[in-house]
Amino acid sequence: MERLILHEETIPENLEELRESFRRSSYFWHPIIVDRESRVVLDGMHRVASLREMGYRYIPILTIDAMDPHVRLERWIRCYAPSGDVNIPRVIEEGGFTPEVECRGEGEKLIRKASLREPPRGEFRVIDTFGGVMYRLEVSSEDPVEVYSKIRGLELTLEEEAGETRYSTESSMLEGFRMQGLSTFVVPPRLTKEEVFQAAREGKLFCPKATRFVLPVRVMFVNTPIYLLEESEMDWEERNRIHYMVLRQRRLFKIEGNVDIDRRYEEPYLYLFE
Repeated sequence: MERLILHEETIPENLEELRESFRRSSYFWHPIIVDRESRVVLDGMHRVASLREMGYRYIPILTIDAMDPHVRLERWIRCYAPSGDVNIPRVIEEGGFTPEVECRGEGEKLIRKASLREPPRGEFRVIDTFGGVMYRLEVSSEDPVEVYSKIRGLELTLEEEAGETRYSTESSMLEGFRMQGLSTFVVPPRLTKEEVFQAAREGKLFCPKATRFVLPVRVMFVNTPIYLLEESEMDWEERNRIHYMVLRQRRLFKIEGNVDIDRRYEEPYLYLFE
């Protein structure tokens, strides 16, 4: 596990929840996703960090070629459900930005516009459906890590006024608006794979929830026995042999993706071990 490279910061509260979960469980459910060439962790930052802190040496991984065009790099939308009296432009200013009105309109139309039109580099958007406004915010930096760091600062400021941050896929924004009472959305800029790997090579970390890699297919519920991940005299080959024998005794089946399990998975298909 020491060879793996993280590209995002972790959230302390999430780490503690995971550590407690690992203490109670006998299994590690889903393999983390790792780029085959660079060893950069694409999905599973908190799980890697938690196991490292707990002294584990091994972790189940699924290696992929992240540069394959079938692997998509998407973004997480920051969503809020503030009361109607929260002044979003004022909160934006408290977060260190000057809100510029990009357009006005009905909530659903603003959400669709934000998904269809990408802002110039160094800019991102905030949608206030209560006010019927989409704001354009500028970041005075071309460093994508710094851009996302500043967005993280706004995220924390919004939490003080508008409540907990919820993270949504772009395809779920309208559902959140219609069904979950979400009314304020921070739409960060899209990152490129090259930007992510360049930052990782330089030892820079993006803020939490900066990236979302979507694969052609995802394998889940591998349920690796936790004892295979512990430091012991058992060598790596023996651990893999035991893991292989355990998996051979279970049935693998395929389901259509774009489903909610512990979060939304937009992969076209999921392979699950029964």
